[in-house]
Amino acid sequence: MNGWLPDVLQRDCAAGGSPGDGSPAGPPAAYFSNSSRNFRPPARRLIEINWGLHLCGYRSSMGPARGAFWVQERPDPSRLLSEEPGVNKRLMLNMRERAILTSMPFMAALGPQALARMMESVVVNHHETRDVLFREGEAARHFYCVLNGYVRLYRLNREGREADVRICGPGDTFNEWLLTAGDTYPCNAQAAEPVTVARFDLAKVRALAEEERDVARAVIHCLSTCVRSTLEVVANDRLQTAPQRVATYLLGHCPADCTSASIRLPFQKTLLAGKLGLAPEALSRAFSSLRQAGVTVRGRLIQISDVSALRQI
Repeated sequence: MNGWLPDVLQRDCAAGGSPGDGSPAGPPAAYFSNSSRNFRPPARRLIEINWGLHLCGYRSSMGPARGAFWVQERPDPSRLLSEEPGVNKRLMLNMRERAILTSMPFMAALGPQALARMMESVVVNHHETRDVLFREGEAARHFYCVLNGYVRLYRLNREGREADVRICGPGDTFNEWLLTAGDTYPCNAQAAEPVTVARFDLAKVRALAEEERDVARAVIHCLSTCVRSTLEVVANDRLQTAPQRVATYLLGHCPADCTSASIRLPFQKTLLAGKLGLAPEALSRAFSSLRQAGVTVRGRLIQISDVSALRQI
């Protein structure tokens, strides 16, 4: 076992095997700190210990003093960290993920009762790079909110060529349009990098919308937002050239009233190409054409020497 765990927790975990398999419930809520006789880890190990406790089936959180945290009794097995065969890991929400989830437009519009019922149904999963969340044509069961990382939504043609439909980042939702119609996924979803997503059962949310007026209104608002954003994407694709799409993206990430800027892409340029509806080679040509506007690219770092000139594009 982990040598940094308190002795009493090591004994319990060693005796219990896997969380949720009927093993001893362990000690009641206990408090450990750096001053404890059996527990003196350096501060840099606290995060590792906290994670290790989750792996052993405990729910733990940082305490009021530096170098200390609470260790509570084992939670309901359905909320434990668990492995789903061959695909992903099921996690418990941390504070940052909960804040992202409750601030997304669908959840932010809910009253306290409806929000609590929605949070009861959420499942959080971790996927590694290139993991497939679902495939086009499969029975639709969930809609998702990205908590960390990026997810590609894409389609394939008969020859196997991929076309990105959308790139979803932290706070973005997808598949919510299936709440009112559609029984199969209209595209594929793949983790573009290690990603954490919250998923909601479509059938449960549909049933909840029948009982909670707040949820029904949130569904309507969500669908309206999807239509508006889709129209905006179609219009930009029809009206803007490739350099103009890139320029619009860069200007949207420049600080207000700046004359020059330096932007670091949060993802690889291949993802940016998909996000803008461009082939990778078209994105490269667009960046080349923007050099006259003072745009230089070094890996993920993009420097803009003249923002006003870029606006003219």
